[in-house]
Amino acid sequence: MEPSAGPPPPLVVKVMRMSAPVLAARSVPVFETSKESGSALGAASGVEAFDPAAWDAVQASYARGSDRVFTEAEPTLRDATYTDHLVLPSSFGTVAVGETFSVLVSVTNESDAPVQGVRLQVDMQAGGPDASHPLEYVLSYAPESDASAPPAVVELAPRARLTLVARHEIGTMAQHALVCRVRCDLPTSGEEHWMTKYVPMLTRLYKFSVQPPPIALHTTSQGVRSRALAMHPDVRVRERVYIQVQVHNVSPRPVVLEELRLDTQPANDAWTWHLVDALDTGSTARHLQPKDVRQYVFVLAPSSEAVLEKATLAQLAAAPADKRLVSVVHPLGTIVAHWRVPNAEPGVLKIGPIQRGVNMPVPPALDGLPRLFATAHLAALPQAFVAEAAAELTVHVAVHALDGAQRTYDLALVAADGTWLNMSLLGPAYRAIPHVTEHAEVRISVLPLKAGVVQSGGMALMLTSYTEGATTVPVSPPHILREWPCFVELVTIDTG
Repeated sequence: MEPSAGPPPPLVVKVMRMSAPVLAARSVPVFETSKESGSALGAASGVEAFDPAAWDAVQASYARGSDRVFTEAEPTLRDATYTDHLVLPSSFGTVAVGETFSVLVSVTNESDAPVQGVRLQVDMQAGGPDASHPLEYVLSYAPESDASAPPAVVELAPRARLTLVARHEIGTMAQHALVCRVRCDLPTSGEEHWMTKYVPMLTRLYKFSVQPPPIALHTTSQGVRSRALAMHPDVRVRERVYIQVQVHNVSPRPVVLEELRLDTQPANDAWTWHLVDALDTGSTARHLQPKDVRQYVFVLAPSSEAVLEKATLAQLAAAPADKRLVSVVHPLGTIVAHWRVPNAEPGVLKIGPIQRGVNMPVPPALDGLPRLFATAHLAALPQAFVAEAAAELTVHVAVHALDGAQRTYDLALVAADGTWLNMSLLGPAYRAIPHVTEHAEVRISVLPLKAGVVQSGGMALMLTSYTEGATTVPVSPPHILREWPCFVELVTIDTG
């Protein structure tokens, strides 16, 4: 049954942006009291002189209107145009990416009769005028009710008002539109379902443009490049990541950088981080003038080697079997910058997710051999290395089967001929590592031939045989699992 036709309800929709207030201005006339020297000059021709008591009363009335601002000021300061009252802007003003757009929407019944079943919904559309299907976000509605129940009935009495506050975080520079939809119950006849009475009656569209944020963020990330750090016993040193962040004020106004942080949750629970502030300003706000650039460095380290190892193996197992170099990506988090511009709304700018990509060498599965991923690092680090003095190193070797099967492996660590120039390998060039299930340790002795940073020659980790169940399968020729052109790097001192 169709609702009976009739005039639309006399509802008025008003929208006000809830933004930063400004000081109210009021004009203060210039006058002199009876005690001031100007009163002795006499009145101008044709102007009736005020009684001194009346003149002082006028001055006192202006002073009371601004809550003691003028009563305690010198006479020369009584012509100030600003009071201690705050007012909100009369328009939306400038809206930038990263700001939270807050509005107060009200629906008023301007008629002399009550209106039944009034309901207000506020949406935000993001998209240009040429967008056929702009993104739409439901911000708020009033009155609130359970989605499975009929809408709550609100009766607006004459001159009564229904209000709500809607907030939306501006994330794009596209054209935005605030959509206010007002629904109410129309007069109906007969018994019918409540949904037939829930019809739209009034829609208001408020379009506004979005400006770019006043700051620009540029990020670069890099891992450990030194071979000495890559073989370090501590995983927090081996897998350390540096994220460089540049904050540039691209606006013509000063900007206050209230906070700059790296949000690692829920990107990856395996990482912990700390911020190195080059200017040593701590947690205080940073002031950026136009065209100023500030640089910060985040240092990240894995809090758990097991979690990081599990994530790495999962990506390696999912890679194609014929790829010898697999890019492993670890999400590091999101850069979050809180900024504020004078006489404007505070904003938040997010960049991310920041990722760390590492190319991992993985040998392909040949002739039915298991696909393995091998790593090596020093198990312990001596206090110091001396040039031309033998040093014993304990190497921790790990082998992981990408198919998850349980096997026992016979490995060998072999030195590459003709590569040990600045460091000598003492003992045999071939060292067997038998019966490895997942982790093993092998000792090698080296002799640095000079002081300073000394690099060793190359090494290769080979698979000679493996045991699966009760069957031992020899691998001939041995299968190279991983090669290192420079196996270790030592910093030595000269005691002579």
